[in-house]
Amino acid sequence: MERILAQYKVYSATVTIKDVDGVGLYLVQEPYLNPELKRTVEKFAKSLLKSKVNVTYERVLRMVSESKVEGDPELLSYYVFKKVKYGDLTIPIYDEKVERVECYGLGIPVKVVHTTFKNYLRLASNLIFVDQRELEDLQDRFNLGKDGIYAESYTPEGHKVVEYKSEEGFQLEVIKRFSATPSVSKVCRDLKCNFDALAYLWEGMEQGGLYVIGGNPYATKALMNSILLLSKSDLKIVTIESSPKFNFEGRNWLKVDARISSEDLSNFLAASQPDVLLADMRLNLLKSLLSCPCNSMMLFTDLRSVRDIMSLIVSYLGKRYKYLFLARLSGIAIYDKDLRAYSVDKLRRKTVVRRLNLSPKALALRNKGGLNDIVERLHSRREFLERVVEDNVSDEIQIRQILREYLGK
Repeated sequence: MERILAQYKVYSATVTIKDVDGVGLYLVQEPYLNPELKRTVEKFAKSLLKSKVNVTYERVLRMVSESKVEGDPELLSYYVFKKVKYGDLTIPIYDEKVERVECYGLGIPVKVVHTTFKNYLRLASNLIFVDQRELEDLQDRFNLGKDGIYAESYTPEGHKVVEYKSEEGFQLEVIKRFSATPSVSKVCRDLKCNFDALAYLWEGMEQGGLYVIGGNPYATKALMNSILLLSKSDLKIVTIESSPKFNFEGRNWLKVDARISSEDLSNFLAASQPDVLLADMRLNLLKSLLSCPCNSMMLFTDLRSVRDIMSLIVSYLGKRYKYLFLARLSGIAIYDKDLRAYSVDKLRRKTVVRRLNLSPKALALRNKGGLNDIVERLHSRREFLERVVEDNVSDEIQIRQILREYLGK
């Protein structure tokens, strides 16, 4: 069964989102360009590449229109722009509804993460590279090095590009929502976040504990990145990721590749003694992570239900680590169109996970703090978040000043 879910324009190309037997597709259809116009496109592209200026579509359109060459200026501008930017990746990169582009090598469809159709996790596209030279050209366009197994760079548009290399070739990922300094106001506004749930997670992270964060990893990591940047600047932060999304430049920050062995990770964590640990939830590393004595830990997974998260972890861990996990678990949060938070209550030998309705009781009991104090802090955090988002405050100095008004930091 085939259904068209959406259709829209990106420059002169048409993007169609389809569901075919439960599989989500991202299809790019380009207008026809005859051989004569192709030669015109080549001339414009050669001129722009030679000038080495930062090319925008508007600049190309203006140049083509002023030249008064034969042919539709928008059609020509589209192909020139595609030629000088990122080739077949140009449309998904410039599609504002796409937040991530993944290229897994020759002969494999490019995948995209779409902001509107996240229930598919990834949409397979009809964009397929068949020539190694095209991929090598992209390496040059993205200013990625040819040595080492990992490289990263930033595009002029501010997107982060990461590259993984192996004997079979290399893979590219363009992370469009990555920001060098993720602002809490922008992230919350983009994601339309539930402030109650985020305030609870923020409070819990600062008090300490283990939280499992499920759902869209791009959204959850952006949220926690922006919140953690508001915390004390002297915290030692360790991130463990298979695909880097966090950015704590200028902080006490150590990065670890999630492909590390369990033994090496245990030794690293014992030596580094982080205050905050943010990690992809890889089952083979779970025991090492649970043994880490850090104050706050957040594990990120793309699972989207409490039942799935708990079942997977508990069934994987042995008896000893199962009880260690349940003893350390402080809460669960899931982002799927909105952020939902769940508190964890320890009732005798039973652990109960409940949907949070701004109930700080679990926090107060766990930390032996006054309930009224925690209620007041939660409301202050919520009011701070509401204000910076409503007033669209992007300046970090101003955000800090407002934070001091509400929380005295």
